[in-house]
This record gives sequence, structure tokens and C-alpha cells, in this order.
Amino acid sequence: ATGVVIDAVDENDADEDGGAAARGWLALPPAEDAGADARLPIMAHAAARQAALLRATLWEGVAPGRAPPPAVMAALAQCATMEDAVAVHSALRLAAISAAEGGRRVTAELGALVESECQADTVTAEIEALEEDKKGLEEAKTGLEEEKSQLQDDQAGLAADLAARDLALKAKDKQLEEWAEKEKVWETERDDLRE
Repeated sequence: ATGVVIDAVDENDADEDGGAAARGWLALPPAEDAGADARLPIMAHAAARQAALLRATLWEGVAPGRAPPPAVMAALAQCATMEDAVAVHSALRLAAISAAEGGRRVTAELGALVESECQADTVTAEIEALEEDKKGLEEAKTGLEEEKSQLQDDQAGLAADLAARDLALKAKDKQLEEWAEKEKVWETERDDLRE
């Protein structure tokens, strides 16, 4: 499953094979325990070390540099043969692939969210620009309304002035008519005086 085959384990290769690093969480049997218990033959001890190193190698292929969680540790602890190790490793690989796919999905969702946020920022900037344009238009509209009001006031003033001038002209016309009547009377009186 991993492409790694451990043919034999030397009792002095614990550190080189990763045994010292794995011993903390896999309870790797130390080499010096080989003769401490007569019931544990050298071959059985070597096989146990090989299985432990195999478990360490399998886990390192899934999550390098990280200690396995308790459930994974329990599963790895049951790996006594290559077949067991391959089965557990396959399950771990599937879990890792599933986690990676989930991570990619989350990354894609985060990317979409960031893109949405960028688009939202762009739209917000456009809205702010439109608000500024609207504010300028409202100010221009207010100025035009003030000018219109001033023109209407001026127009009202001009209308009143025109009305006053019209009244004055009518008064002058009346005066002229009166003068014309008086002039006729004066001409009549003058003619009478001449006669």
C-alpha cells in the first residue's frame, strides 16, 4: 500500500528507523528488552519492533510529523501483520483523501466567499460613487430651484412694475383726453372771441 517493505529490523537501528520518534506513542519495544524476558524470543521481539515501525511508517505516510488521534492509535495498535496494516492504511488514506476533498471544498467556498466579498466591496464603492453623484445632482437641483424661485420673484416684481406702468399710462391717456377736450373748448372760445 505504501511501497515500503521492511525486511528486517536491527536491534541497533531504533533511532535510524524512526523507532525513537515512534516509541512515545506506539510503545515501540526497545532493543534492550530482548533479553530481559525469556518468554519473548529474539524473532518475536524483532517482529514486534518491525510491526511497530511499520505502523509508524504507515501513519507518517498519512500525516507526517503529527501524532495520531486516539482512535487511529487504537487501530494502528491492532496491526500485527502486513495485511492488517494495509487494511488500516487504506482506511487512513481514504480518511485523508476525504479530509483533503473537504478541505478543498472549504477552500473553494472560502475563495467564493472572498470573491463575493470583493464583488460586494466593488458594488459598495459603486454605490458610494452613485450616492456622491446623487448628492451633487441634488445640490444642483436645489440651486436651480433657488434660481427658479428668484426668477419667479423677479417675474412677479416685473409684472407688478408692468401693471403700475400700465396704470400710469392709462392715467396719462386720460389726462391727454381731458386736455384734448379742454383744447376743443379753448378753440371754440377763441373762435367765438375772434368773431
